[in-house]
Amino acid sequence: ENSFESCSGLTSVTNLDSVGKVENNAFINCNNIKSVYITDIAAWCNMDFGNEYSNPLYYAKNLYLNGKIVTELVIPDDVTEIKDYALYNCKSLKSVNIPENVTSIGNGAFYGCSSLTSIEIPSSVTSIRNDAFEGCFNLANVTIPNGVTSIGDRAFSWCEKITTITIPENVTELGDFVFNGCKKLESVYCRPITPPSQMYENTDNAGLFSQNAEGRKIYVPNESVDAYKSAQGWSLYA
Repeated sequence: ENSFESCSGLTSVTNLDSVGKVENNAFINCNNIKSVYITDIAAWCNMDFGNEYSNPLYYAKNLYLNGKIVTELVIPDDVTEIKDYALYNCKSLKSVNIPENVTSIGNGAFYGCSSLTSIEIPSSVTSIRNDAFEGCFNLANVTIPNGVTSIGDRAFSWCEKITTITIPENVTELGDFVFNGCKKLESVYCRPITPPSQMYENTDNAGLFSQNAEGRKIYVPNESVDAYKSAQGWSLYA
């Protein structure tokens, strides 16, 4: 923890993917890191970062794989989970191919990937965790597969170019502010018959659809209209 804290002269990090685990705040306040160089993207996606401040991409914004800046990323088939903060703030990333073996997208995994324009989440994914795609300002196209059962807090918050989203029928839990700040979101198609419940205690899906496009519509199954109108969190949009 805090191992390189405030190393203001540090400008690059090499071969961090060989470490396997980085504790909390390892690179906090290393404000001048410009580049991170790795050779194994599978190891990087499986890296255990304590929190977002441990990933030097928080400051660097540029990730180099085998000497080339990462703009188009193909994640290897042997990756089954994209760990927390794996590509946090990777500004250069424009497209990513997630393999079918992946079942979970971790906290902040693609947070702040502002050049990312579209994402195809494979059918194998069951969980999209907190802040997974928050701040992907140019993300316009995303399909949430039917296998997903839970979507965490702010998972798609401030994805400002999304105009339409479908919440698939198997989703049972939603966090707070999931689609907050999606300023162009006009249509929400919510397929579950039973309104997805709050994910955590003492919350009420606060701001689930706040700051969407003016006149945004939420569509739910005909037989569930009354249930949605009275459900905690959902009743705010009745």
